Amino acid sequence: MKEFGKNHNTKEYVQKQILDRAKAMIDFTWTPKKDLEGWRNDHTFPAGVPVKGIPYSMTEHQTNLTSFKEALKKEDFYVSGYKRDDKYPDESATMPKYGNDCSGFVSFAWGMKRMTTYEIEDSPDTIHFSLGEKELEPGDAFVKDTHTFLYVRTAENGDFICYEQTPPKTRIHPFSPYYIRKYGYKVYRLLSLVD
Repeated sequence: MKEFGKNHNTKEYVQKQILDRAKAMIDFTWTPKKDLEGWRNDHTFPAGVPVKGIPYSMTEHQTNLTSFKEALKKEDFYVSGYKRDDKYPDESATMPKYGNDCSGFVSFAWGMKRMTTYEIEDSPDTIHFSLGEKELEPGDAFVKDTHTFLYVRTAENGDFICYEQTPPKTRIHPFSPYYIRKYGYKVYRLLSLVD
């Protein structure tokens, strides 16, 4: 990975800010005061046990790190059995009220308002290309239909090290170029970062 510049107007500085915001959401440690059911009851965040990373949630209460820290103080943070609103009855599931889904995570890391994956794909603030058309850069997003995650760097074995929001919480995860191509992911970059 490149060394990032110190000038706040450089592309490298903006890329560092994107990765720093994402990594802060992955590294943030919080301790539930009560048991909190994760996405579709597949995971429980037990009371008193520290958790590293923001939980996965598809509610309208998606949060950046600052808002998540504030949400921890709210009485309704531990509302159990919270379901997504009636607009998406086929996608209703038990989940934490506060957290992010994948596109919320990427949006907040990019320093933008919360967008869906479809809004990222259609945004006038992004360009897209297929893997191999251009060199990947830190802070690029892989996007396909209903999932997205951020590119950080390429490992020695050729896998892409990525920051991802997925159930039950944020994580660092490798994806192979084969996986990216097989599942038809495109690369999206903020227009402001295009040379």
